Amino acid sequence: MEVDEHAGRLDALADTVTRFTQEVGQHHFEESRTGLIDAVRVLLAAADNDELTAMAEQVMLRSLRRITLYPSGHLVPLWVEGWQDMLHLLREGADAEAVARLRAFFTELTTRMREDRPLDATVGPTSQQ
Repeated sequence: MEVDEHAGRLDALADTVTRFTQEVGQHHFEESRTGLIDAVRVLLAAADNDELTAMAEQVMLRSLRRITLYPSGHLVPLWVEGWQDMLHLLREGADAEAVARLRAFFTELTTRMREDRPLDATVGPTSQQ
């Protein structure tokens, strides 16, 4: 990848991460989804793998629906810090560390979401009986 193309993708990623972190930081969850989806799409485009992209799109949309149902305002700082750290590492040229940071973020997010609810609780609409 050429330096200009790499810089262009980093700029595009920075724009999407900034939109996402600003919106989620203000607890505008519905609006923040667009920035997050766009950020993931920039990352997927850089990977240039159609199969990975198709799979990630399905998983991402499903995950975002679940997160929307989940009361997650208290996790906003985790989201903001994780994505901003990843972007900073990419700008520094620390690609492997950026991947590790994003993986660590998702691991921590999953752990904290599990800790927030009893094991027998469901995340979703309640059934009508």
